[in-house]
This record gives sequence, structure tokens and C-alpha cells, in this order.
Amino acid sequence: MVIPLRDDNPTRTKPVLTIVIIAVCIYVFAAVQPKGGEAGEVEFLVEHAAIPCEVVHAEPISNNLARQCDGQLETNLPASVEPFPDKNVWLALVVSMFLHGSWLHLLGNMLFLWVFGNNIEERLGVVGYAAFFLV
Repeated sequence: MVIPLRDDNPTRTKPVLTIVIIAVCIYVFAAVQPKGGEAGEVEFLVEHAAIPCEVVHAEPISNNLARQCDGQLETNLPASVEPFPDKNVWLALVVSMFLHGSWLHLLGNMLFLWVFGNNIEERLGVVGYAAFFLV
């Protein structure tokens, strides 16, 4: 297994957006996202993260939608309670880009973003890179 620590393409500009994205990801993981079995971890993810079934159906998960998705999402709520009916499914796609499963996952992603993101940011410019990152 090869872990890149640098690339052979030096940049002439400071990768401002790459640094901002790395900082936001670290902040979200360390300060916002519950982890490691904390109370509310699953609820946080169901409320804020993109769930494939929601994206496919373009609507927030509901008890009815959970049944349509072969019961792959267990909400552990009574059938009369809808988990998060006002959830914005498309915003959850963006939020999910900043969520990580563990410190190793976060640090691995940030290493690759640091090594390769600066070259992409320099080539596309800040606005183009932001659009590329979001897409």
C-alpha cells in the first residue's frame, strides 16, 4: 500500500479553499458530529446525513418510505412518528461531504485532499474548484 505524502507538481499559489475545506472537515468531525456510541449519534446521522433511499426517492425518510426501501433503515420510532419530515434531502448531500466515520477516515481523506486538491484548485481557480468539489 502506498500513501502519498506529496506530489511532483509544485503549486505557485496558496491553496486557500483546500485549507478551508480541511479545517471545516476537522471542525465538523471533532466538535459537531457525535461519534463512538454517543447518545444521539444515529439520530444525528438520520437527521443530517444523506441516506441513499432518501436521495433515490427525493424525500425525507418516513416510516412508509423505510418500508419501500426494504426496511434497510431502522428508525426505532413508533409507526405514528415521522423521523425528520422537514429534512432537506439535497442539503444533506452537501452536509455528508463533511462527515467522516473515524479519525483514520478523516485523516486519510484530508491527506489525499491536501496532496491533490492544491493542484486542482490552482488549475480551476477557487470558484471552479468549489464547483468541482460540490459536484
